[in-house]
Amino acid sequence: MTRLRILIVEDEAIIALSMEALLGTLGHEVCATAATAGEALEAAARDRPDLAIMDIHLADKTSGVEAAAGLFHGWGIRCLFISGNLDDDTRAALEPYKPLGFLNKPFLPSRFADAVRSLTL
Repeated sequence: MTRLRILIVEDEAIIALSMEALLGTLGHEVCATAATAGEALEAAARDRPDLAIMDIHLADKTSGVEAAAGLFHGWGIRCLFISGNLDDDTRAALEPYKPLGFLNKPFLPSRFADAVRSLTL
């Protein structure tokens, strides 16, 4: 398995920490975490991750959809989307950014691990 450098974009600190720990056990490196769309773009410019794990609703009323657009257009970074709101309209809005997958919250650690293992860049 290839070791990936991953950006976590999640505004709930406990969830971000949990994902970071799980990614570490899977052999990946979390190069940065961000709670807002702006922080995500700054982290991408600085750390150049291989991919991002992206929540849809972020802190400061910023949007994971907008963050994903910036990551994709700025650096070609694709996202695994994790949210409690992954309805058909949201999924359709994300299609131009070539999603790596979708995972609904709340999720079990095993489902998260399976989603990460299934990633193909």
